[in-house]
Amino acid sequence: MRKAVLTVITTALLGACAHTGEPDPHTPPDWVSGESQQYPVSQYLLGRGQAERGDRARDRARADLARIFEVAIDDATRDIQTFTSSRDGTDSGSDIRRELQTRTERVISGVEIAGQWADPDSDQHHALAILPRSRATRTLREQISELDRASAGLIETSRGLDDPLRQAGAATRALSLQQQRQALHRSLQSVDAEGRGVPPRWSVAELSTAHRELLQRIHIRPEGQGQDSERLTQMLGGALAEAGFSVSETGPYRMRAQLDYERMGPRDGWYWYRGSLRTSLEDAQGITRDSQQWDLRVSASEAGLARARLFEEIEQLLRAQVASALRGPAEDQP
Repeated sequence: MRKAVLTVITTALLGACAHTGEPDPHTPPDWVSGESQQYPVSQYLLGRGQAERGDRARDRARADLARIFEVAIDDATRDIQTFTSSRDGTDSGSDIRRELQTRTERVISGVEIAGQWADPDSDQHHALAILPRSRATRTLREQISELDRASAGLIETSRGLDDPLRQAGAATRALSLQQQRQALHRSLQSVDAEGRGVPPRWSVAELSTAHRELLQRIHIRPEGQGQDSERLTQMLGGALAEAGFSVSETGPYRMRAQLDYERMGPRDGWYWYRGSLRTSLEDAQGITRDSQQWDLRVSASEAGLARARLFEEIEQLLRAQVASALRGPAEDQP
């Protein structure tokens, strides 16, 4: 009887030792292939990463979590490009995307690596990134409120101005901010445990329509100067029309573009063009409202291709000038 009792006690002690010992390194944590009991999805946003090195696995886990917000940015960019068949006065999709990425970085700055595991059989490292939903929700709501406050000021400013170009600048910025808000609202609905958002005060579609009508009332006369002035005038007029302005030979505003360049080469089998492009936007009183200047330098293995690249770059720069004029003077930007 005594021997049997000792056997039971010994077995219990061995079991207790086995239970309190180190975890089996071959057994992955629950989050590697399933849900985490410690970090339930109802309370946390999760990202998982796998790589041959631990630092790369951690980076991939952070990127996996950030993809939740990247989807909203992609959707917003596509919506802008689809809704505006031309550059009708909105900031370019790339500009809005950059601003959204900056705002997203503020949201995911609180991401932490909560778990790591190295598979001894495959030498693969696994990492778990977490972000409390409550923290992300709070940051997104703060950003939405910030965008709404700025938009309200810009819309009020636009309505109270007599200068059409300054009106366009304020309206352009307000529309851009509300497009960003739309993307943040989608993120908020994904992040909030109950899927709640913050209803918008203004319709992006209605703002865009009003903005387009405002631009159409602004008549601008394009004027190319210097080399290839006629071609430059046509390119500048195209950039203005594409942006949504009315192009007119008698418009009260005048946008000038001065082009100077020279061909160099061939040198070592390459043809070069270098020069400068200067642009300015003037009002009816001849006052310069916006101006830009760029240095030009392009090359190609064929003379015709080099010249084509020169004018491709000029066209992109003219569009940049129009976009700059659209945003309005710096003092109008809150």
